[in-house]
Amino acid sequence: MPKPTLKPMCNPPHLGLVVQDLGFADGTKRSEMIERIGLDRSEIDLVLDGEAPVTASVAIALEDAGISNAAYCLRMQSIYDIAHERLPRERDSATVSESAAMPLEATTEAGPATVGP
Repeated sequence: MPKPTLKPMCNPPHLGLVVQDLGFADGTKRSEMIERIGLDRSEIDLVLDGEAPVTASVAIALEDAGISNAAYCLRMQSIYDIAHERLPRERDSATVSESAAMPLEATTEAGPATVGP
């Protein structure tokens, strides 16, 4: 019997949104979290909003702030990047697969006729 394979998460959340949720769950205010991280507010705001990637410097700052491990942050960013790069390709291939499986209709003198599976 073949082993089941785990499919990677199709649409993982951006790490900034996860960090934001974790921080707010314990009652931390956004401004406190940004101050604790210790980087430029505009840079951290973009990351926490999921609009900018977690760079190595941000990952180290998150680790220094005691929020997460830097290597883990970068792995999560890579997973996010790969998943979002694959999304359009998977949508395109799903559209092609669906249209390939759809029967073609042809009109004959007797009326519509279905051609295909």
